[in-house]
Amino acid sequence: MLKEQFFDRIVFNFPHAGFHGKEDENWVVNHQTLHARNTRSGGLQTENKWVVVAMEGETRVADVKKIKHYWSSHKILLVGEGDFSFSLSLARAFGSGANMVATSHDTREMLETKHETAVGNVEEIEKLGCLVLHGIDASEMSENEVLKPMKFDRIVFNFPHAGYHTRWEHQKYQIKLHRRVVKGFFKNAGLMLEKNGETHITHKIAYPFCKWKVEKLAQKSGLILKEECIFSREDYPGYINKRGDGRRSNGTFPVGKCSTFKFKIANEDWMKN
Repeated sequence: MLKEQFFDRIVFNFPHAGFHGKEDENWVVNHQTLHARNTRSGGLQTENKWVVVAMEGETRVADVKKIKHYWSSHKILLVGEGDFSFSLSLARAFGSGANMVATSHDTREMLETKHETAVGNVEEIEKLGCLVLHGIDASEMSENEVLKPMKFDRIVFNFPHAGYHTRWEHQKYQIKLHRRVVKGFFKNAGLMLEKNGETHITHKIAYPFCKWKVEKLAQKSGLILKEECIFSREDYPGYINKRGDGRRSNGTFPVGKCSTFKFKIANEDWMKN
């Protein structure tokens, strides 16, 4: 009966294994207080990074791993990956990619041409259990036949970019194209979030990138800013941000002043309409 049901809260007061002498540290927690609380960033924080898992009458301790804003217990969708080094950084930190779906706008063939490290990175995250999808347009992803039935706790798009269609980033037409990409992403991401889920965009905040006005674009899709955090590439070992387009597609670029913007659904009823 219980196997087919899901719950918002599962409560177990004063768990105890009984008095059996020597403890098995992998399965029994005896006279130790475990607590979990919501942090400001919305994640789960536990003492010793442990959570208690109850299944079929057994109690065991599970290790929940974290890297910056992300926990191994999160269902994570990564959008617009370059050489998949960000996805790989997360999967290595978690020791698994089973809760992750990593996507690229490029096809597999285009990736092999653009990024010499992409194939190896993809192969490794797939071995760690991550689902990898290619040719995914951020502005249409909620209708993808694989992604459509899925819901996520975190949807992440690092350095969204429309490609190089003009000579300079500050030109109005180039900014218009970038805003169109971000707007399409927000519209789709809002439909794919779990309750209390978050959409993250990492974006430069200096001129002319501030002209994108990502907060206003999010509001138009029913999302509101929850938190803005300074971004540092060093927080994600092995991650190399790629240009992704043009003759230097495999090159990186200085991120400069940069933030990760965390958005949440403003009104659940609004998203249903």
